[in-house]
Amino acid sequence: MKKSLFTILELLLVISIAGVMLSVAVPAFSRMIKGSASGIAVRELMGKINAARSYAVANGAYTALVFPGTSTSGDFRERFSYRAYRVCEVTPTGTGYNFLRWIPGENWQYFPTGIILGHSSSGAESLVQAKNSDEKTKENDINIQSPNLSCNIGGRSYSESGTTANIDNYIVFRPDGMTDKFPNAILLRLRDGKVDAAGNVSDVSSEYYPLVVRFNGKPKAFNELVE
Repeated sequence: MKKSLFTILELLLVISIAGVMLSVAVPAFSRMIKGSASGIAVRELMGKINAARSYAVANGAYTALVFPGTSTSGDFRERFSYRAYRVCEVTPTGTGYNFLRWIPGENWQYFPTGIILGHSSSGAESLVQAKNSDEKTKENDINIQSPNLSCNIGGRSYSESGTTANIDNYIVFRPDGMTDKFPNAILLRLRDGKVDAAGNVSDVSSEYYPLVVRFNGKPKAFNELVE
């Protein structure tokens, strides 16, 4: 009769050790995944900001980077709100901007799963002015955009009213590469959060990853979380 290679006691000891290791490793792995997602989101957004600015300079055009949020509704909200952005050409009207066209060859770009922009733990939020002394935090609640930008989406199925969608958060670059109608740095706050299939937001972190766009149109990211 063959002798058992392991006793019950030894097997239970191994299982206990494995359980302890998993309890330590899983939270660390989750934090690593979150850190990776936020890093990717910041890098990709900085790349898009630089591309929008370069397009404005190269083509002598007013160029907007738009971030759909709370003002959108219906299927458009479900697809894009708080988690996507896109570049378009606009023309200034004195009080706001008129949409001209989407940049050729560009499409909607999404943040990594679990990262959102334009929503805080207490509700929808706007892009705001950053403090001159500390660009990582906001200067009061000065809203950059007014009024909303009505973007033509061609009457597709995810339209808000058949042909357009009103977008509340956007940054405009002038043909000289500078941000328009805003002399100081613009604060973008990326947060951990979830958006369901209906466009509803949940599990939003009170902390955010700060990214600023200075008056010259150049972005800067801070590698830290801000409360």
